[in-house]
Amino acid sequence: MRSKYQILFSIEILNQFFSTGRWDNVKIIPLPETEKVLRKKEYSFRQIGNELLVIGKVDSAGKVYHAPQAFEKFSFRIIPQTPNYLNYTNFPVTELITPVFYFHNLNGNEFAAKHFLSEKIKLYTSSVSYAPGDFAQSLVDGKIYECIRINASGVGSIAPDNSEPVPALPAEPADKLYSGNFWALLGDLQFASNADTKNTVAGLNYDWENTGGIYNFKTSVKQKQHSIQVYTLNTATLHYDKMLISSSVKFEDDNDMVQVDLRSLSAGAYCIQVNDDLRFVWLNEEGGAGNGPGMYIDVYNLPAADPQAYLDAASKPKHLRYTISFAARRVLWQYNTRSALIDAIVDGDGNYLFKSKGIKQFISQRPIPFSDAALKSLVAKSGGLSITSPLPNPQADRLSEKVNEIYTSESFINF
Repeated sequence: MRSKYQILFSIEILNQFFSTGRWDNVKIIPLPETEKVLRKKEYSFRQIGNELLVIGKVDSAGKVYHAPQAFEKFSFRIIPQTPNYLNYTNFPVTELITPVFYFHNLNGNEFAAKHFLSEKIKLYTSSVSYAPGDFAQSLVDGKIYECIRINASGVGSIAPDNSEPVPALPAEPADKLYSGNFWALLGDLQFASNADTKNTVAGLNYDWENTGGIYNFKTSVKQKQHSIQVYTLNTATLHYDKMLISSSVKFEDDNDMVQVDLRSLSAGAYCIQVNDDLRFVWLNEEGGAGNGPGMYIDVYNLPAADPQAYLDAASKPKHLRYTISFAARRVLWQYNTRSALIDAIVDGDGNYLFKSKGIKQFISQRPIPFSDAALKSLVAKSGGLSITSPLPNPQADRLSEKVNEIYTSESFINF
């Protein structure tokens, strides 16, 4: 009798830097413990391009053999295969410290008929200050927008609204207060964002941190004795309140550095509490010291009625495709010329405006996304005469100084 197999679920990784929209040069791998469970359940996995397929053995009625327990999870890691992905991808990088992203299907992020594993982009509100690279959902058209200029909260905050007509532009278009000067329309995709690097408890945001088996916890108060608790996610409450470890440590003198031993735990997400201080960590599978970047995924076996459940009530696969999408980094494009012959850079499609930045330098007035496809509409002019076209895209591995919190990237024109 021949065995039958079906796709239980798949995970696709998208990145708008690529003209195809697919991020093909990444690996999606199960963590070691998940790989063991998959094989035990007679499941297999295979990556095709930018998509990981998890395949299960089914009976003649299509029911999965060895169905996972309720809320049992499978854990995966995303590993980019090129080092410069931090440059061309919209990552919230601060002082070259890259965050830990944690994606999962408990977010319930259903948007435009897709099942996103990232946290849902929040609706725009004037009570929040937005920085370039932040996302918001429009209250007007429901679309997703990216902030392209510092947009302070309160009176005068500019809402994303692509239906607003472009006004007559002054000599310095950036001085005009309208949506197009503050927001770029992205459409119907949800994107990985700063929200996926944090966990919120009682209104406070805590960064996800990457750690090995020993976590060095710096407490807010020096004292001789510290109480330690380690929690995992309680699937009944969806809070990190299921205790796994409880201990205490004593010092001869007041001390604010406590080593928390996590080596008895499997890789995954945990909350560490020392006295009244909290930290949220991803215990990595290598067991080494953390502090590096990381992108991790948990797929839970949710109740069948949940839109992000991958099995129906009869334990038959729904063939769900989960999505994680990254936006391309937007930077100010700067062109340097060899001579003063060129006096203007013009976008033939009318999407971007450039201005002079001193002698033999031109810079875009709004940030332009990096792309692996050439932007063929840019022309260098001298008077009304076109000198050279198309101009080269600035390279993503050449990020330069920031202007109003936006990186610049330079390219040279040999005229």
